[in-house]
Formats: sequence, C-alpha cells, structure tokens
Amino acid sequence: MPVFLEPGEDPTDMVASASFRPLVAVLQGLRSHDERLVEQLASRALTSGQRKVHIRHDEEGRIVGADGDGEDQEQDDTDAAAESALLHFSSPRDASTIAAFLRTRVYRPESLVWLEGYQALLRWRAENEITGLCAVPYDVEVEVGVTKAFPLGRWVHQQRKALRAGN
Repeated sequence: MPVFLEPGEDPTDMVASASFRPLVAVLQGLRSHDERLVEQLASRALTSGQRKVHIRHDEEGRIVGADGDGEDQEQDDTDAAAESALLHFSSPRDASTIAAFLRTRVYRPESLVWLEGYQALLRWRAENEITGLCAVPYDVEVEVGVTKAFPLGRWVHQQRKALRAGN
C-alpha cells in the first residue's frame, strides 16, 4: 500500500505523520483479524535486520516463504514473508521507528495511551494526597492496569511539552 508524503514531510516521522493514516487503518483491520500478526511485526522490527524474502502462496492462499525446509523453518519463513509483504519501504527505516509506529499507531493508539497516562496521574495524585497542581518527578513509574511500570513522570513531561507547542 503506497503512502504519499506531503511536500517537505520527513519520511522517518512515521509515528506522528497523518500521511500514514491509510496504512494504520489497514494494519488495524489486519490486527482485528489476527492480533498476533501485528504483534510479530513490532517484535521483529526490534530483533531482526533487513531480509529479502520472495513471497509465494500455498494451496490455501496463505503467504509462505520460498525456502521452507522443515516445519519450524516454514513457520519462520511464513512470518518473514508476511512481514515483508506488509511492511516494505522504498528506503531504509530504523527498526525502532517501525516498532514505535506499530506500538503507538496500530497496537496501542495514542488516545488509549493518553487515557492510561491520565488514569495513572489521577491515581498518583490520590495516593500522594495532592489536590492542586502537581510536579511529578521525571523518573516516577507507577502500576496502571496491566502495565507494571508506566512512566508517569515522562508522560507528564510529554503532555506539558505538547501543551507548550500548542498541541
């Protein structure tokens, strides 16, 4: 699926770029059918280097790699082929940028992260009996939901930074 950038837009700004919305919609749709697929993409983006995989389909229409020897190898090739088919960029991309893109735009959209941060802030304020403005130290981490160490201090810092920028 092609992504058309606006003139002067930085192609490495995948996390914040509105140009990637159509790709996000497709990946979210895929995630709704097979959650593991997008999770594997985020995981592989952090753990693997560049791979050139030739794609072919099996009798049932699934994407498989061209060089599958055994059962384990076939699964690895299938995952790699699916990754290649879904996330092929015309220019090199940093693996951590791809993982951040998938995490913030597809796997955990920003609004959910914001709500989780706000919930953590409210809980932290209540636990520390703060009623007015609060100064959360930058390195404070709290447990919220299933997240054992939510970086509340960094989240508050990012919110203040966004407010100053007019976002």
